[in-house]
Amino acid sequence: MGIGYAHTGLRHVTMQLCLVLILLLIMSAGSAHTEEAEHIQVEQDQDQHDIYYDAMLRSIDLDMGRWKSFSRSVESGPWFYDAQGLKRNGSKVTVPVTVFPHPNRTELYSSVYPEHTKIRKIVFVTEINCSTRTYRQPQIHVYGYYGDLLAGHSSDGNKQGFSSIKTGTTTDTLRSLVCGADKKRH
Repeated sequence: MGIGYAHTGLRHVTMQLCLVLILLLIMSAGSAHTEEAEHIQVEQDQDQHDIYYDAMLRSIDLDMGRWKSFSRSVESGPWFYDAQGLKRNGSKVTVPVTVFPHPNRTELYSSVYPEHTKIRKIVFVTEINCSTRTYRQPQIHVYGYYGDLLAGHSSDGNKQGFSSIKTGTTTDTLRSLVCGADKKRH
């Protein structure tokens, strides 16, 4: 009986040691896991922007053979111009432009539609005077997520004045593309 009792006691001590080791592993893994979880959470918060932006990019419904990307920013969204709809008249170029605002950054466009969170895309008719580096947008159409026209703004092109194009802006990038192509043809 003494040997069996000693064997049972040894097994009991071994199990207790195993439990203590398991608890130590769990506690140390728990603290390491907590640090990793915080790190992962920070990365997810930073990437949350990109998740929405990437989903929006995948949902764009433009004929990419016709519409050419010319600006892509998380702040203002991706911009496209209609290469086939581009019209030239001397130093003036008229081109349809479409922007898809980032779903979490639509407040940038509240001036064209006050209920900006409903905006899916905005289509501008942009006129650029290549020789004076000026532009105007006589037509702006704002569309919702179901293709519905939320707002339309039109002005008489002859009465609306041209504004200077600021260096480094999206319109400046467009100007360099459409006016640069005009210079190559002449």
